[in-house]
Amino acid sequence: MTTPEQEQDVRTIDAYLARVAEGLPGPRRARAAILAELRVGLLDAAETHRQVGLSPSAAARAATGEFGDPTQIAAAFRAELTTVSARRIALILLASAPLIALAWAGAAVGSHLSARYVLPWQSPSAAPAWHIALPVAAIALVVGVCAAVAAVAATGRLTRWFPDCARFAPASTIAAGIAAAALDVILLVLLARQLARAPTTLDATPVTIAAVASTARLLFARQAMRGAPPRLV
Repeated sequence: MTTPEQEQDVRTIDAYLARVAEGLPGPRRARAAILAELRVGLLDAAETHRQVGLSPSAAARAATGEFGDPTQIAAAFRAELTTVSARRIALILLASAPLIALAWAGAAVGSHLSARYVLPWQSPSAAPAWHIALPVAAIALVVGVCAAVAAVAATGRLTRWFPDCARFAPASTIAAGIAAAALDVILLVLLARQLARAPTTLDATPVTIAAVASTARLLFARQAMRGAPPRLV
């Protein structure tokens, strides 16, 4: 049965860990694993101090003092967690690319945009927006995929070829997020333009699915552009 002093011991350690957690970015699961490991180490250190005669509260203070300033502890893990977040975001962006492409292809087929002799942007009557937006969208797609692949490579087995992956991987992920956001904005703007000009030409169900998918990725890309999301599960 724990005594009030032992409970105070645990509260002191948990308060210390709470201060460490404030400075930790990255996925919740990775953060929880680090905090759990630190907690075990602190409890073991406190137990060692109790065995040499310190009271539980004094032992807890001695253990946290040995570990050092919480902000410095958090800073020591920040690069690792940022890299983990960068990899996870890049994988999500890569996985979403074919799904969103299929959604928009389904919207085009459902709306019979592919039933003509030429594609919409190749038609002589196509609006200038098509001729400008589609090449930009293609460039954004290529840049986004390349940046996401680079981020995954920099945080995987090829890490030894990227000695500064703590900076390279997040930077690549941010670039992938910007490219994904640009691509989705272009697609949604073109959809809005088509809705304003000829809404009856669009099939509501596949178009809605494509628009929702792009909007969801656009919101997610906002987090990628800010670096590593602080609470990504």
